[in-house]
Amino acid sequence: MLSRVADAMLWMSRYIERAEHAARVIDVNINLLLDAGIHPEQDPQRYWEPLIGVTQDRQLFYELYEHADEQSVPDFFTFQNKNPNSILSTVSRARENARTIRESISSEMWEHLNRTYWMVQSAGSRRLWDEGPHSFYQQVKDASHGFQGITDATMLRGEEWCFIQLGKHLERADNTSRLLDIRANMLSGPGDWAEHLETAQWMAVLKSCSAYEAYRRFYVARIEQRRVTEFLVFSDVFPRSVRFCVTRSGEAIAEIGTDVRSAEARKVQRSIGQLRSELEYGSVDDLLATGSHPYLDGIQRQLNRVNEELYAAYLVHQAVPTRGFSWVAQQEQQQQQ
Repeated sequence: MLSRVADAMLWMSRYIERAEHAARVIDVNINLLLDAGIHPEQDPQRYWEPLIGVTQDRQLFYELYEHADEQSVPDFFTFQNKNPNSILSTVSRARENARTIRESISSEMWEHLNRTYWMVQSAGSRRLWDEGPHSFYQQVKDASHGFQGITDATMLRGEEWCFIQLGKHLERADNTSRLLDIRANMLSGPGDWAEHLETAQWMAVLKSCSAYEAYRRFYVARIEQRRVTEFLVFSDVFPRSVRFCVTRSGEAIAEIGTDVRSAEARKVQRSIGQLRSELEYGSVDDLLATGSHPYLDGIQRQLNRVNEELYAAYLVHQAVPTRGFSWVAQQEQQQQQ
């Protein structure tokens, strides 16, 4: 399998997952403020600025906007083409990756992704968002779910499939750990939070990961930081928990490396295996004893290392970062070769 094809498979999958995550997070935050009865003019920076940290885009955001509020942050993550992590940008890049490998994916996958691209690009989408953002974000989420279903139903279970699964689960693990880290820092920072607002914030974390109903089935007790953290980091049955996604990533990497004997391939398998063991044998008590931010930051660094070693083993012969413009520039360079 050509490294160019593997790279495009991986990033097509990651970009689709990233677009869905952005749609869910922004939609949930809008509804959170409405449900909590928080007026848009009531300290908007406090409720919107932390979301920018999820994708580490603060510098870019403040180059484009003066303030973080209910207008600027949703626009930044939805239609801002200068933001590489916006829905518009990620869907566009997912389609571009799919276009370069049309012979390696099913026609149904390409047609669905192409329709999604034109839906997001259309002037009607902006009008729909202006009339009610929820309907637009629901279309983006439905499009992502549809793409995953079509992929499951039409692709051979070969290396291409493994790279798609790897991209999806690495992206999910990264998104979940970052979101949990940002919300925990937000609630432990300066300022008092009423109990009902703190509960609403943790409920928003669950809904941002499509985990609210699953959490309610798993725990009878009320929503609180300890249980939410335990569920989203260490659950072995919830498909967006960090542990679940790392386990599936490890399985995909093992399958890809079945007939590969290089030192680089062994290195990436060892790195994902170490992270997998830490999550399988760790507990929420370990996380809280270490501190939420140091523990989750450590997971993100380990995921970054897996990404770098994955590129060294299968895609390019140099380590690359995992977020922002450097990824985009690296991909464009790869596609020109």
